[in-house]
This record gives sequence, structure tokens and C-alpha cells, in this order.
Amino acid sequence: MMSWSKEIFMKFDIPVVSFFTSGACAAAMEFAAWKNHVDDMKHAEIQILPGLPESMALSYSEIKQNHPGPSHHCNGGPSSPSQKPRWLDEIEGSIALLINTWYDLESPFINYVINQIEKKIWGVGQLLPETFRKSQLQYDMIMKSGRIVNQIIQRKR
Repeated sequence: MMSWSKEIFMKFDIPVVSFFTSGACAAAMEFAAWKNHVDDMKHAEIQILPGLPESMALSYSEIKQNHPGPSHHCNGGPSSPSQKPRWLDEIEGSIALLINTWYDLESPFINYVINQIEKKIWGVGQLLPETFRKSQLQYDMIMKSGRIVNQIIQRKR
């Protein structure tokens, strides 16, 4: 998020769109955990998060494992479940949110976040052209096959 530039744009009445670099699932889970006070869960409890698929329910062990206590990192990583997600403050004043995803992949999470923040969301996933992905796959195959050939030659020696 580029919150430092937002003040300048807003001063000149230029609409601002914020970019969330993680996927919609991360935004939805972080928001739902905060809204539903999952940090208050009891041992062995599982909490279904209203508005999200039941398969995304959180367990006590997941919450305690991922957030054992106060973070010593300044502005790094996700908020603890008891804290308002940092990205909510970052998108304040924005007319919409761009998320690093696409609708076909994360529609339940995109829809959840839209309903919660009441802003437009556009997924901007698959930013690399198809030719790059194909060439990367070919490169990976060559590298893997090259390693196999080298290993066989070294074993024969």
C-alpha cells in the first residue's frame, strides 16, 4: 500500500485506489478473525467464520500457533487476531481496492471483503503473460532433466 501518496492525491481531489499485495483469502481471513474475536477462543474450540466457507473455520491451536504473543516486528506481518487489520487503515479514503488475485480463484473471499468494507474490488492476478509462464515451465523441465543427466553421469564414474 502506498499510503504516503494518498494525502497528496486526496489534497487535489484525485481518486485513490489501494493495492493489497496478498490474495483475497488473506484479507478475508484477517478481517473475519478480527471481527469475530477469535483470540477469545477456548482450548480445543473451532470457530466458523460467518460469511466464509465452513472449511475456513479456525481452531484454537491455529490462532495460538500463529500468534503466540506480542510481536517484536515493527509493521511486519499480519496483525494479531485481536487487532484491527492494518490494511483497513491503509485503504481509508480509497474508492476501491486492487487485490493480487482473480475472481475465478477467490470469489468467496472477494465477495466477503466487498460486503465488509463496502468498496469495489478488482482482482489483478496473473500479471505475467502466458508466454512467460510457458517459457518458465520449459526452462524448469530443462533444468530438472539436466540435473538428472548429471546425477546419472556422476554415479557411473
